[in-house]
Amino acid sequence: MQIGKYPRVRISTIPTPLEELPRFSAAVGGPRILMKRDDLTGLGMGGNKARQLEFIMGEAVARGSDAAITCGAGQSNHVRQVAAAAAKLGMKCYLVLGPAVKTEMQGNILLNRIYGAELIWVDTNDIDAQYAEMEKVAAKVEKEGFKPYIIPRGGASVQASVAYANCVIETMTQLNEMRIEANVWLQATGTTATQAGVVVGARWWLRPDFRVIGLSVGRKRVDLLPKLVGHANRAAESLGAPFRFEEDQLTILEDYVGEGYGVPTPGCLEAIQLMARTEGIMLDPVYSGKAVYGLMDLVEKGVLTKDDTVVYLHTGGVPAVFAYDKELVSGLGL
Repeated sequence: MQIGKYPRVRISTIPTPLEELPRFSAAVGGPRILMKRDDLTGLGMGGNKARQLEFIMGEAVARGSDAAITCGAGQSNHVRQVAAAAAKLGMKCYLVLGPAVKTEMQGNILLNRIYGAELIWVDTNDIDAQYAEMEKVAAKVEKEGFKPYIIPRGGASVQASVAYANCVIETMTQLNEMRIEANVWLQATGTTATQAGVVVGARWWLRPDFRVIGLSVGRKRVDLLPKLVGHANRAAESLGAPFRFEEDQLTILEDYVGEGYGVPTPGCLEAIQLMARTEGIMLDPVYSGKAVYGLMDLVEKGVLTKDDTVVYLHTGGVPAVFAYDKELVSGLGL
């Protein structure tokens, strides 16, 4: 793969560990489970966006930009890591934030302020409206003498997918060193750019029957699949891959969304507690909690069996736990 052609800045702590979860696996009565610990990428308290931002901010630096602009929900992990990356690179940072489930000065919102980002609140999470606001901010910043770089919501870009195609190579190397052959990759899916990179890397480097399963945390499968196909095919083309994808070749499950994005389900809270008490690993109530509960449910339904070896990608988001204290206390009887 032509990964070396992309500008890159080294701002994350990678490779991240690939860790076995024997007590969790035993507790759910399921397959051999390993966790790819991208909650430990270092930058901005960790998460999958740090790996992606090495390439996204690499392009920004290559263009001579000195101000980063992005958007998202109030408790977005992406905007928090953009704020940290901008601070590390000496860039100004502007975050366009829509209505949040949690708006108090806690979790990611607090961290954004500590990292020195300027928060611009708007009354909508509509992507077109947020993008229009980012353009206004960029025009204002440019008049002030800065050279802005606009980052898509969630970092959804070819660069983000390239980062996770590269992550597959990293994980495959670790599996080989551990003499483990996995056949399933499972992860939370939001903007789909991360999963797109994984499916490109998996098709290129892993055996044909290797399954990549994305578990939606907020949107319907019918809305996400076209985006996933688009991101995957753009990344494949950019990397020089000799293949493309159709919707029926990719997997996203929508069964664990609950009431919507940012609203933890009872199963999500159950997964957070079980992972904490079996492996000492914290999940978050927006992404990884829902996805790990999905893993548990797939085991219970027999979709994943003791014959499978699963790599679960922990995409981070743990700072949001502190904004969900009431839900965790009441939901788990703490």
